[in-house]
Amino acid sequence: MSLKIETQNPDLQNFVEHTVNPHVKAFLSATDEKAQAVARRKLLDEIPNAQCIAGGDENAIKILAALQSNLENIAPLGIRNEGNYCWAVALFNTILNSPSVLLKAIHGPIGDFIKEYRKAQLNDQRIVAGEIIQKFAQTIQNGYGQYDLAEAMTHLFEEIGFEYKFVDQNNPNLPHQTLIGLDQPVSLSEGLREFFSSNSMVFDEAPEDLFIQRQRPDSPMEVSKKLILEENFTKSQQKVQYELVVCDIHGGKDGAGHYTSLVKKPEGWYLINDSLVFRWNGSQWFFVNKSRELSLAEAKEFYLLKQGGNSWIEPDDFLKLGTIFHYRKISESLPLEKKSVAVVHKGSSVAPAQWAIIEGVYAIFGWIFGIFSHTFSWFTIPSKKSE
Repeated sequence: MSLKIETQNPDLQNFVEHTVNPHVKAFLSATDEKAQAVARRKLLDEIPNAQCIAGGDENAIKILAALQSNLENIAPLGIRNEGNYCWAVALFNTILNSPSVLLKAIHGPIGDFIKEYRKAQLNDQRIVAGEIIQKFAQTIQNGYGQYDLAEAMTHLFEEIGFEYKFVDQNNPNLPHQTLIGLDQPVSLSEGLREFFSSNSMVFDEAPEDLFIQRQRPDSPMEVSKKLILEENFTKSQQKVQYELVVCDIHGGKDGAGHYTSLVKKPEGWYLINDSLVFRWNGSQWFFVNKSRELSLAEAKEFYLLKQGGNSWIEPDDFLKLGTIFHYRKISESLPLEKKSVAVVHKGSSVAPAQWAIIEGVYAIFGWIFGIFSHTFSWFTIPSKKSE
């Protein structure tokens, strides 16, 4: 089985055939976790190179970005903050979950830091060395002083050329923007409606990612995990649904305080507080650093219990205090029918999160190969081993 991209670019065809496809075959045929991890790492190393060769071929870039997104659906790492760089840790965790930003950032001045993080992630490290985030922060600052997250994000997006394109019949020279700023909205949906109704501008087309800044977040706000971009918000009258994948929270006052991030992965929400990583299991926080449940004493120490110490602060409670929200466009349903086969590799011990990656990659490949009929008897997804 191989990756096929319809393109008129012979260099891209050659690169995919002779460099990418051997890793694709190795990944899909891997019978143990180690072989799968090695093939995944090699694929992730080559996808940015393929995207570079693709140039302006939007279809090829979209396919490669979708494949990259599925391969990267693995647990986030803690990052040592050896300085006042919590804003940089939050920014790093935000861009790591945006394929469209990564596509631009990986070839820029911060590309090496992203690759170092991925290397640590695929080597099953729990914490990334502080020097990575320190150098990342200094690269973003470029001589400037302490940043807040929104300023740093705006600066980075401008540097890599990530921006929103708006159109306005009354102002043909409308400047592009990098963040959608909402001033104390009742909800993000209402805030978006107010943002567009108070301006005559609309999106040129629905973006892949929405980065929304809630300005002056003085009080809790209800946050929907799904967001609809209404037809009248785009020139093409598109109605698009988005899913919340990252929320950055600031605790404290302007000029002081601390940033943490909530990151959505297939297995649930992760809370990242510099080097500390927790995963919500539906009833309490799991301490990822220690691979065990969090004790109540630890939860109190890490400020994960509500006042009175009798109940957990849940992801929804953190979302209400968010300052930066990253919503990713929900792709159309992939036309792939999932089936199971009776034969399972003996001794298979693939974790649920890994199955999410495998199934996502199989789905992407099914989409890419153009499998749109109902004859899927030859293309199957291996069964999960029953407990």
